[in-house]
Amino acid sequence: MCLLIWPWVHGMASNPCANAIKSGDHLAALPLCEQAAQAGGDAVVAMWFHLVEIHHVLGQDEQESYYLAKIKTHPQFIENIEHQYNWYRRVGQKHYHMDQFDSSAHYLSMGLSIAEQENNPQWLSKSHNDMGLVAYRQKDHVTSLEHFNRSLNLKWVHGNAYQVGNTLNNIARVQLAMEKPDLAIDFYEQALEQYLAYTQETDFDERVYQQISHIYEDLTRAHNEAGDVQAAQSYADQILSTFRLKKSPRAQARALQNLAVHHLGIEQPETARLFLTEAQSIQYNHGLQPDAEFHLAAASLAWDEQDWDAVTQWTDQGLALASAASDHRLLSGLYELKARLTASSDAAQALAHYQSHMQHREQFLQDKYDRDLNTIQHRIEKQNIQHELVNQQLISTEKTAEVQRLTNGVLWASLVLLAVGTAFLFYAINKRRERKALLQSIKHHEQQLFMLQDQQLPLAMSSNDLDHNALKQSFQQQLVVTLVDALTTWEKTTGTDRIELAEKSKVWTVSIDNGTLRTRSLDKYLDIDKIPANPRWRNVVKTCHYVLTLDQLQPDDRMSLESQLSQLLDLAKQLSLCHG
Repeated sequence: MCLLIWPWVHGMASNPCANAIKSGDHLAALPLCEQAAQAGGDAVVAMWFHLVEIHHVLGQDEQESYYLAKIKTHPQFIENIEHQYNWYRRVGQKHYHMDQFDSSAHYLSMGLSIAEQENNPQWLSKSHNDMGLVAYRQKDHVTSLEHFNRSLNLKWVHGNAYQVGNTLNNIARVQLAMEKPDLAIDFYEQALEQYLAYTQETDFDERVYQQISHIYEDLTRAHNEAGDVQAAQSYADQILSTFRLKKSPRAQARALQNLAVHHLGIEQPETARLFLTEAQSIQYNHGLQPDAEFHLAAASLAWDEQDWDAVTQWTDQGLALASAASDHRLLSGLYELKARLTASSDAAQALAHYQSHMQHREQFLQDKYDRDLNTIQHRIEKQNIQHELVNQQLISTEKTAEVQRLTNGVLWASLVLLAVGTAFLFYAINKRRERKALLQSIKHHEQQLFMLQDQQLPLAMSSNDLDHNALKQSFQQQLVVTLVDALTTWEKTTGTDRIELAEKSKVWTVSIDNGTLRTRSLDKYLDIDKIPANPRWRNVVKTCHYVLTLDQLQPDDRMSLESQLSQLLDLAKQLSLCHG
């Protein structure tokens, strides 16, 4: 899968760490990047991102998580929107490779939101590509192609040939998954053409050779499915010749698995066994789990070898994985093997397996011929043709249209500036009014808080003071209700969690526990059974004030939180007077 490789690297030309990554030699890059990170300085977060990528490629998940946690807690994370964008993408990609697609979609969509807020076309092109991959793995091919189409349109204008090739490659994968090998071959060849063109540029990223090697794998499979064995074999030979370029254990295992499937297709089970065994060994040595497609290949090989126990084992495990991924194509193939396996021993069970095979096959075909899917595929093909036509027109009319473009550019710029100026004026007036109302509200609460500053508020009283204890209990309950309301409002308004609230408000402490960020002090104030006997109630008030400063806060949410805060301050005043 072509999750975008990291072209945002800073100071590539003069950075030994980045240069080593760019060459594709991650083992050589590791000590260089660790040394640069230990030096500290302003570039330390960028070095940590490099280390995240290195450990990701090498399959070292624990170290990858460690550096992601360090980035999140660094002060530059709050100050630098690019660090935030890259962090959400990296976490999303980590979950993606762990097959945790719902979590992956959550983090990658946060990155997409940042790209949309910043209106950054390069970030948007990457994020739509990421979201397309997650939708593809979730078998939502319509959404997947929609995202890829948006990514491709942006990359034609704002990207390079390498990035265009990545998205064309991903579109081809969707076509191949939908059993449209001819369309897949067309897009794979377009991607390969873009990759090869990119290698002619000066100072290009050498990791493109790894993508070219991946393309050979996919073209092998596509030509096999199209029935062109000779073309498939020629690309299989290319896989072997470029295998040394693959630095990632995942990529190595994937290549060997594809070679095994190819040799199964041309009835060479002995060779297939060698490739599949080596792929399994790499996965085992690096803590990687074989996917459902690997299990189907292994079950098919065991069938050819008439090892019926192995067929049962591989199909049962594969069915569990394919069911979890809702992969109807693989489920259909696995149930077909189960039906064939039990045909001679249990006719009723074989019939049940065959019916399951047909049911998943029908569902797959229904998805394949979905009208919306065909519409978006047609749109992608049409836009590719239009792109080529536009390029030819630009070449033939560039000189004669230059003056006209400049004139139109000035006119449009003037109109845009006028429109932006008018919109900004109305926006500024409206925001000034909202800001004034907000400041008045906060000032009111601050005045109430000021009246209580000089009064101590000890909550430990004798057990026979029933009125005071009842008031104290109500006050503690209101603290919990108010903070829960503030946190709920924060999450609803910003789309982030309590970690973000604690870090940005600077009221609560954030700690790291086994690589996981936690807010232990804040969490105590969210549970009436855990709230301290002498709570720091002003921290709750400060948190509410911080949430109320959000410009995008909805009026109903603001009114609700102000009401809770007023009740809390009234109880604080009553408790103070009761104690006095």
